[in-house]
Amino acid sequence: MTQGCTTVDKTDENSLQRIEFDLNKQHVNIHDVGLISDIAIVNLANEEVILGEINKVIKKYDRIYILDKNKTHSVFIYDNSGNLINFISNVGNGPEEYIQLTDIFTNSMDTTLNLVSRMDRKILKYDLEGANFKQVEYLPKNFRQFSKLEDGYVGYMGNYIEDGKHPKNIFTLSKDLQIKGEFLEIDETWDSKVLDNGSVFSNYEDKTYFIQPMDFNVYSIGTDMISKTYYIDFGDKSWPQDLTEYGDVRRVLRETPERYIQRFYDFQETDNFLIIKLLIKGQYCLALYNKSTQETFVADLTPYTDKYFFPFGKIVGIDENAIYTSIEASEMKVFVTGKNEYNNFESQYPEQIKRLREKLPNINEEGNPFLIIYYFKK
Repeated sequence: MTQGCTTVDKTDENSLQRIEFDLNKQHVNIHDVGLISDIAIVNLANEEVILGEINKVIKKYDRIYILDKNKTHSVFIYDNSGNLINFISNVGNGPEEYIQLTDIFTNSMDTTLNLVSRMDRKILKYDLEGANFKQVEYLPKNFRQFSKLEDGYVGYMGNYIEDGKHPKNIFTLSKDLQIKGEFLEIDETWDSKVLDNGSVFSNYEDKTYFIQPMDFNVYSIGTDMISKTYYIDFGDKSWPQDLTEYGDVRRVLRETPERYIQRFYDFQETDNFLIIKLLIKGQYCLALYNKSTQETFVADLTPYTDKYFFPFGKIVGIDENAIYTSIEASEMKVFVTGKNEYNNFESQYPEQIKRLREKLPNINEEGNPFLIIYYFKK
């Protein structure tokens, strides 16, 4: 279901694949399921430019793009070693400025970095280095998240009923940003109720997927259609299908906050797995479906202990190649030190701590977070 009502046009229900998870089974270690092959530690150190918050990460070729939409309202561009290439911070009302930066994406067709500004309905296009502004394009609606399709675009309203005329959450657009399709009705009780942690869109090969809270379907999107591709079944932990209005949802969350799985925070398909980020009993974890064996697991985000030793980190992005997490500089400093007042990590992981010290000899505790890239096995 959507918030209130699901209206899916041109949907082929026969293509829906049902995947079942048993949340009562013991969780596994994220490093023991054949998902991750290698890691990279990216030191985003720069004394002059301080990241406020990492809301989205895109890795394209040898560049890393980081969106901070809440604190500095900026986009930061790094190379693979963590050297700052450029940053874009242009809040304002001018033609090359933005009022409310809500999303970024890259476009391989015209090799551009695109910044989405919601309130002023803009896409600001830059070259991939972020050095040269190319043009501004205007959007037909106030989209909160936006993604490139193979032959157009798709935008997400974030439950915002803009004018009362078209109360839909998903709009597909042509290459010239004209609306082609409208999908998934917004119930009026959910108007402007935003659940904004995580990405609603993901891409794998030539497919674009969409997810939304209180809805256990994963949708595939084209410029003139949207279809249910996967249904994720958590048994008695799945959100009840008759609980749709905002007031009822709030009541259940208040009375039994851990009774049901409320939402997918991210969904991603890879060569070998389907990955779903969940919150279970206050802890983030990953529900994993092995495409080859059809096995399902729920994996805890346990510390990395192979070459180095440090916590898994806060997930800030997932794409078809890797999981991206952040670790605060002050926290990483503790692990380089090898102990804190409660634990002596070095006594259990002496070689890993030694390598970590060699990798990160100088850490500014007040500096930018570290970006950890967990690459998937191919």
